[in-house]
Amino acid sequence: MAASVQKKINFYLMIKKIKEIKNLAVFKSFDWDSNLRDKGNNVINFKPINILYGRNYSGKTTLSRILRSLEVGAISDKYENPEFLVSFEDGEDISQSKLTEHQRKIRVFNEDFIKENLKFISNPEDSVLPFAILGGNSSLETEIIDLKKELGNDEEEKETGLI
Repeated sequence: MAASVQKKINFYLMIKKIKEIKNLAVFKSFDWDSNLRDKGNNVINFKPINILYGRNYSGKTTLSRILRSLEVGAISDKYENPEFLVSFEDGEDISQSKLTEHQRKIRVFNEDFIKENLKFISNPEDSVLPFAILGGNSSLETEIIDLKKELGNDEEEKETGLI
């Protein structure tokens, strides 16, 4: 298999489960395989699309912070001695001590992302930090490029103001 094809396949390998969590908010000593089982006693793993819901203080934000730490390379400093192990479909496991060593492309849109990138929501004086959410939609990227050409942009001092 060509190297470029292999890279594209690896890019879409998904998270299988968060094997363990220790010392993170409500998760004192969580073991996925012991706690997440179906009626037939089989371990339940993440699916391509997952919805996490629960009451306040049930751990939703903590789970999103674990996944976001894979994106940003650090876990929130709100936790003392946190430990976790995230398992991927290809068998690779990433712990809190390996956050800067993996090559995975992870994107998490959670409360921390909003605080870091959309500060203008809580403070109108702040500006919007540039970010993009793209995923397999090249026509959207092409449309953005075409609009930039048509309308101009600030960097080139060719902004037309047309909407």
